[in-house]
Amino acid sequence: MKAFGSDFDNVKDALGDLIDIVEAHDFRNEDGTLMSGNDVLELVSEDVYQIADLLGLSDLYLDQPVKHDNEK
Repeated sequence: MKAFGSDFDNVKDALGDLIDIVEAHDFRNEDGTLMSGNDVLELVSEDVYQIADLLGLSDLYLDQPVKHDNEK
């Protein structure tokens, strides 16, 4: 997996990283503590947004209203 916040050069690399994340069974922070569900979603969302950017589809997420953590 790439470092958080890293940009990908192509869709293949971004999808490869996303597949690594979704196939992982033990999500841990760098300090060894378990990641929260929100932390894992943040990892996945970064890759999804970058894939959308690489495909020229950033409007898929830029046009969406922002939800806060306490909203459902």
